[in-house]
Amino acid sequence: MARASRIKVTSSLQKQLEDNINFDEINYFIKRDGEGGYGFFPEWEKEVSEEKLISIKSKGLILDTSGNKNLVHFPRKHAVRIKPIIKSLFPDKNIKVSGFFYYPKTGYMGWHTNHNTASNTLYLTYSTGVSFFRYYDGEKVITDYDDCGFTIRTFELRNKKPYFWHCVGSDCDRFSFGFRLMNGYKEENLKTPLS
Repeated sequence: MARASRIKVTSSLQKQLEDNINFDEINYFIKRDGEGGYGFFPEWEKEVSEEKLISIKSKGLILDTSGNKNLVHFPRKHAVRIKPIIKSLFPDKNIKVSGFFYYPKTGYMGWHTNHNTASNTLYLTYSTGVSFFRYYDGEKVITDYDDCGFTIRTFELRNKKPYFWHCVGSDCDRFSFGFRLMNGYKEENLKTPLS
């Protein structure tokens, strides 16, 4: 069934990411102009629990996105800066920037499917402590804890059953940069024969 997988962050890849992500600038924006609201939310773990998913599904809901969250959107330019690095990992894909969020301590994004934007998806996260990506694989809920530092994971968003139910929880500062890995094209396929 649906699964998430990880890409190893080598020391070379880590260096490229560190050279292209300006956390000071992101933090400045969050404190000054943060798009969205966030704060300390002591009940955050209930919002990303298996019981919450069961409750949502028992009502027959298929949530594309979650309005239930504690996070901040930061400017797209920060994700765009690392897009060439993601492209180097997937040279045959057309890379689209999709999401860029800061999760504070007690930050979360509730259960959802993103079924209206079906694609192979990659999220690069940077975590300063305990945070996780949680998903339902068709039989059970799996919690995949982020590494302290960088984590890269991929997963497939589906526009039909079985949907890929997933959520995020964070008990630390967590930055996430999302990308859609679209079927791309190769330059040689664009050349028209002269005949």
